[in-house]
Amino acid sequence: MNLVPNWLDMRKTELASWFLTTFVPDPTQGYDLMNPAGADNRYIHKSKPLTLEHVVDALNGGTRRLSIDGKYRSVPLSIAAIRQHQDTWATGAAINIDYGGSTAVERVLVICREYSLWAFAQLSTSAAHDGGHVYILTDQPQPASFLQNLAARILLDANVNGDVYPACETRAHRSLRLPLMPHLQAPNGPHRYPLLLQCGECIDASNPWTALAHLQDFWQPNSVEVLTQAATLLPVLPIVNRQPLHKSKVNPCISTMEIC
Repeated sequence: MNLVPNWLDMRKTELASWFLTTFVPDPTQGYDLMNPAGADNRYIHKSKPLTLEHVVDALNGGTRRLSIDGKYRSVPLSIAAIRQHQDTWATGAAINIDYGGSTAVERVLVICREYSLWAFAQLSTSAAHDGGHVYILTDQPQPASFLQNLAARILLDANVNGDVYPACETRAHRSLRLPLMPHLQAPNGPHRYPLLLQCGECIDASNPWTALAHLQDFWQPNSVEVLTQAATLLPVLPIVNRQPLHKSKVNPCISTMEIC
């Protein structure tokens, strides 16, 4: 038996810490766990802070027990988190695309590149949706309203329908499933969908730790200067444009969040 830890095992804590810092602006707001098809609610909210241990457990393929139709079963951990700090700043924008498949996702990535914005996507498919999440992250915190507006204008230029994050104003508490988390309502059961880079490379996510290390190697967070330049050039939103509510909702008895 080989008792020498490999490089990936040695890096897991570092990678998980980077993941948490990068994708969760405010872990103290709690988190949400995705439920599989057949459960009463798409997500359930947990009010305790999201921790490094939670992230490691989820990326390691950890499970939890859940009662569905009166029977308990083990389901993979799949975490969603709020995309902004409770003080109304955020560390990036995200776009949820439910229709149009990888073509729509690729179109948004192309528009980001045209404005010198670095972005990547997590592809995603379920019985009702086919698209993914596009992430446009920043090298330092920005006002959530600015990033929301930027994402909405990217969607407008790409001529793609979607929801934007951070979700400000009355929709401030919407969560988004974190990258590399399994989609529990995929057509053939829980599945970790690949990441897609702007260069066209698709990163297999069957081993999420390897995929996370690969993503970190390509990481190019957007500077204030790049964001400001993009905001100057992107088309302006029509006055009548309003961010629609997403159809995926949690039971109000459990949480007031709307989640993708």
